[in-house]
Amino acid sequence: MSVERTYIETYAPDSDMTFIVEDTLVNGEVAFSEVKGFYHGKPNPQSTEKYYNRLKAEYKI
Repeated sequence: MSVERTYIETYAPDSDMTFIVEDTLVNGEVAFSEVKGFYHGKPNPQSTEKYYNRLKAEYKI
C-alpha cells in the first residue's frame, strides 16, 4: 500500500482567501482531504509556508 501526502493552495476570490488543503492519497487515489491553513489574499509560497498547519485566526479590534 502506497500512502502519499500533497497539498494545494485553493483561492476563493469572493472572500479573497487562500486555503491550504492537504490530500492524503492511498494507492494514487484521494482517501481524504483536510484544510491545513488559510490566509488572506492570493496564493503565494511565503504565506503558504508561514500558515501551513496554522488553523487559528486572531483578530485585533
